[in-house]
Amino acid sequence: MENLSRGTKGRLGLAEVNTKELRKAGIKQLFLICFMLIIQMTIFFVSAGHVIMLRPWIFFSASFVHYSVSTAVQCRLNPELLIQRLKRKREGSELWDEILMRVSNLTALIPVPAVAGLDVGRFHWSNIDAHLAIAGLVLFAISTALLNWAMIANPYFEPAVRIQKDRGHKAITNGPYRIVRHPGYFGRDFLHSVDSTYDWLCHHLHSGWNLCVFDDNSYIA
Repeated sequence: MENLSRGTKGRLGLAEVNTKELRKAGIKQLFLICFMLIIQMTIFFVSAGHVIMLRPWIFFSASFVHYSVSTAVQCRLNPELLIQRLKRKREGSELWDEILMRVSNLTALIPVPAVAGLDVGRFHWSNIDAHLAIAGLVLFAISTALLNWAMIANPYFEPAVRIQKDRGHKAITNGPYRIVRHPGYFGRDFLHSVDSTYDWLCHHLHSGWNLCVFDDNSYIA
């Protein structure tokens, strides 16, 4: 009985640690989302020269909902993946891919909102009708659903390209992977299909930037 009691306490302790780790990961994810969006909003509105614009606020609000929903879905349905995606170093990841991913994220974080702000607030290089912005929002919602479906089905949906031998990597054939080989890329293409470097909602509708913690490279061995 004493051994059984100790074993039970050990399992409960492990479960408590896992719960704490997941809670920490969720909080960290939400913090990163808010931090990155604040940086983008600051750069965008400084470049634009004013903040009295409806579409950019709709876009940033939709982006916050997009990433918050994704975080909640991962916490609920694939918590191990959420924790894994927040790791900075991953066994077997290629240096070139890590560098490329970070350069892409920095490009989306700084130059993209800067150029978009100049377009929307100062120079008005382009113009898209409201009905196209609405269509873009619809595609934005569809892409959110596709990306989350892929992350639910695929426990190996990491940002970096690598064979995840440490996690028993195998090909995924359920969920959206029954229909398309790389649903993560497919969902991302929905985002980019309504994007022309921030021109689809920040006076048009943009949805082509990726946070580091949500980069959607979905490599499967």
